[in-house]
Amino acid sequence: MNETKIVDCWEGDLCAIGLKKDNKVVYISTYNFRFYKPNKVKYYVDFETIDINTLETLEVIKTLDKIDEENLLNEVVSFFKN
Repeated sequence: MNETKIVDCWEGDLCAIGLKKDNKVVYISTYNFRFYKPNKVKYYVDFETIDINTLETLEVIKTLDKIDEENLLNEVVSFFKN
């Protein structure tokens, strides 16, 4: 069974993390939305397939903007299941 790992592939975005499983990465950033509303952080998210050896993006599958935490978690679980 493959595990999900935290990766950092975006030196230019210090407000971002990545979640990697096999050849899939979810890039999660709060850069533009950390002050969106008090206590209501929103996220920018890319769902990507990558080259496992280089971690270079092969394809951006989906992009979501201003997504809340609950919907983000649902999207991540769904992406990694498929």
